[in-house]
Amino acid sequence: MTIEQRPDGILHIVADGQLTTEEYVDFVPRFERLADQPRPVLIELGPGFTGWTLGALWRDLQFDVEHRKQFGRIAIVGDKEWEKWGTEASAPLFPAEMRFFEKAGASDAEAWLHNAPREERP
Repeated sequence: MTIEQRPDGILHIVADGQLTTEEYVDFVPRFERLADQPRPVLIELGPGFTGWTLGALWRDLQFDVEHRKQFGRIAIVGDKEWEKWGTEASAPLFPAEMRFFEKAGASDAEAWLHNAPREERP
């Protein structure tokens, strides 16, 4: 799992393969350094993304609850129906608006993040 802050202020997270607890040990401090204020987030699920190990799923849920106020709008880009369902199921955990976009609509996801209301922008 990688994370970077782009020049436009969007936090770009890429997840591929199966996420493990060890990845969160590295990811969480990097996220905390970059998310000093609520920022729009683009989460790109790679073609090999298969989800989480059980321990990583628990860690992800903890992370979501602990950091939910550090997210502006959240755009999730993927290509599987279960990823869309997962986005819809986890949306109530976040005060920020969250949407799923098909990979073919990745530019729509970025446009949506850029058109966030002023209070959601970095």
